[in-house]
Amino acid sequence: MINNKTFYIICIIISLGSLFLLIKSDEGNVIWVSIANLLFFGGGGICYYILDKKEDKNTITTKRNKIIALFFACLFFVFASYSALPFNHLFDDTWRYTPTKGWIVGIAGILFFGFGAVVAIIRFCKYRKTEKDER
Repeated sequence: MINNKTFYIICIIISLGSLFLLIKSDEGNVIWVSIANLLFFGGGGICYYILDKKEDKNTITTKRNKIIALFFACLFFVFASYSALPFNHLFDDTWRYTPTKGWIVGIAGILFFGFGAVVAIIRFCKYRKTEKDER
């Protein structure tokens, strides 16, 4: 199992590399892959940091912040899954990457993380209602 410090270092290194590629590259598929990596590792790492924080005294504000972070994490992963879909002739039909695998992974990720985003919105609405009731 990987510890948190190593995970954060990996996310930072890959995010910086993706940012460098995004700035320096003029090719369409390299730009698209660097955006997907930046969303996946940068956004996912930030959301993991927020979700990993310990709750203090089980307050609603901490829960609300975690639900918001969960929503954005799901949103980042929806966009990363969308990047697996082959479009605009960015990907060729080689033995390493077939468009069928990209469609399967992309659609499964969009459905799974999209459902997670909807669940996060529902939970956020329930906590907003709970917060109003306590006032």
